[in-house]
Amino acid sequence: MPEEKKSLLTSPLIFGTTAAILIGLLGILVLASCTYFTNFSELYLRPAGTVLYLLGAFAGGFLATKKSGGKALLYGAQIGIAYFLFFSLILLLTNPAALSAATLGIKGIYALVAAVAGGACGIAFS
Repeated sequence: MPEEKKSLLTSPLIFGTTAAILIGLLGILVLASCTYFTNFSELYLRPAGTVLYLLGAFAGGFLATKKSGGKALLYGAQIGIAYFLFFSLILLLTNPAALSAATLGIKGIYALVAAVAGGACGIAFS
């Protein structure tokens, strides 16, 4: 009997985290393109960036839970933490002056809540 090949993307945690990061980065590229090529005001960058951050975390939790078929809160929380750590590392490398305890706390709570909510929706749609 042929043996199934196991890849990293068969793990719901890695699949969801990868999807969340890709969606977040794609959203950043779209936002940057809109700002550069249109009259999109820089005033809206912060709220739009926050919405894209939340959408990435939500989608990661949703896809991980949908792939696993269960454990919505666990996978959602893990995706939220991994997503938060990834973007915190990027922020640390690009703009360390922007890091503060309040900023990190709010971003961490946002990512955790959005990913857990995505996980709950993922279990509802699986």
